[in-house]
Amino acid sequence: MLVIFFLFLLFLTTLNAPGEQIRVRAGQRFWMLFLCAASAGLIVLGMLLSWTPLGYVSVEGVQGRYFLPFMPVLLAACRNQLIYLRQRIDRAVMAAAVGGQIFAIAYVIRQMTTV
Repeated sequence: MLVIFFLFLLFLTTLNAPGEQIRVRAGQRFWMLFLCAASAGLIVLGMLLSWTPLGYVSVEGVQGRYFLPFMPVLLAACRNQLIYLRQRIDRAVMAAAVGGQIFAIAYVIRQMTTV
């Protein structure tokens, strides 16, 4: 549930707020998505060729941290005019993120102490 919570917060950060003048045209959006997909494909291909043993059905060694450098570009491509915020919620999103991190740390500590 905590991962879904953080994904929802990530989705909230892509929404437009009043007064923002950032516009992403269709051509720019296409190239952003294409480059992100190509980067992800190259990451998986690199792990397939260098880390995955022969005969394995799936690619081994792919981690989420490899995708973090181009995540801001992907999030910028997700911005649209269909869903927007009526007021800015930056502080609420930051407070929720801090609360989620504190909850995650408390959960890890609880799991470590019950073992």
